[in-house]
Amino acid sequence: MKTNLQVAQRPTYQRGYTVHYRSPRDRKWTLAGFYAERPDAERAARRLQRSGFRTQIRSRAAAERRRTGNR
Repeated sequence: MKTNLQVAQRPTYQRGYTVHYRSPRDRKWTLAGFYAERPDAERAARRLQRSGFRTQIRSRAAAERRRTGNR
């Protein structure tokens, strides 16, 4: 039996978003979590902002391109 996997062949790092946070006094960003959909990432970022943190949402595909040097 031969399985066709063409639909799901995109690497997992090319999907989703990461949310990073830091306190206003700190310079280092900390990973808060991985999210498959942007609205979920935005919801998590707003929750952290209400607690007084600065937040940043990053595309996982862009992060992988920066890491490997592929533009």
